[in-house]
Amino acid sequence: MYERILATVYISHLTESDWGKSILIMRKDGLAFARIYWFNDDNTTVYLDWLSVYETIRNCGVGTDLQEIREKIGKSMGAKYSCLWVKKDTWMREWYEKRGYEYWKEYKNEENAIWMQKAI
Repeated sequence: MYERILATVYISHLTESDWGKSILIMRKDGLAFARIYWFNDDNTTVYLDWLSVYETIRNCGVGTDLQEIREKIGKSMGAKYSCLWVKKDTWMREWYEKRGYEYWKEYKNEENAIWMQKAI
């Protein structure tokens, strides 16, 4: 299922104590990528961002593969929740809702965005 995905790349922030760590996952040809990150002071939640799939390869399951990989990484780390923010009235919000994500809270940095959460 994940043969389209090349590898995960570990990325550390300035120092481990800054706030946490992240993992970047990229497709072999570079046309799709996503990131999962977490905070050092909360081992119950992972955060997802940067899910990007090049337009010409959308609707082929690549985004779903990346999403499932990120959730499996979070679960393997012992996280109970996966969170992400999304713009309110977009197809992306519907896409995440189909994958079990629900409204969690308002996103303080942008008026037209919300946080969504899913138990993993």
